[in-house]
Amino acid sequence: MDHPDKLLKEINSDTILKEDIDINIVTALMRNYRNPVEAILELIDNAVDDRRENVTSNIEIFLGKNFIQIINTGGFGMGLKELQDFLKWGRSSKRGKLGRYGQGGKAAMGYLGNSWKLMVSKLGDEKTYIIEEDDWRSRIKGKKKYKPKIFEGMTPRGQGKVSIEIRNLSRKINERKLREALSDYYRMLLEEDKIKIGINKDPLKPLEIPLSEKEK
Repeated sequence: MDHPDKLLKEINSDTILKEDIDINIVTALMRNYRNPVEAILELIDNAVDDRRENVTSNIEIFLGKNFIQIINTGGFGMGLKELQDFLKWGRSSKRGKLGRYGQGGKAAMGYLGNSWKLMVSKLGDEKTYIIEEDDWRSRIKGKKKYKPKIFEGMTPRGQGKVSIEIRNLSRKINERKLREALSDYYRMLLEEDKIKIGINKDPLKPLEIPLSEKEK
């Protein structure tokens, strides 16, 4: 039974409750994908989201025995500020790049493999920034910190670029299923020449839909 109000007594206290983030949740987020193709689509979607108006984005995917590399050129790219945003879980710029909601792209990278290398440059900036990680899933030593390597003249000033190389893959990537998913999911953008996607230098064609289905 609830006590009558006259029996209640408020106790003064200096205690303050603060919200915190358990870094262990990062590992949980990296398990939220059903398969490698879904995780790769997350990364490609972020590249597509980085498109510039009236400029064709070129997305090259390279698949190896134990690595995948995704290179996006033609968009806005990333600079030092965007790299800093990338390292903040739950925070991201409006365009997204490596995760519109501040976690998708980063989690997808951790789902696919445990090591990565980011090489980025921003449209209009002459500098290229590189950061690398060898144990992305582990947070035993606490929050991650990086000192970027900075180069000038590596990327043309008029080109935004984001290169994501994920190594030490923990899951096998089915190239056929990846091709089918990309040609279907991005069919309209491919048909309209708003994006170009290649896998190991082989251009991807939009999924062909039977005429009978188009007429429905």
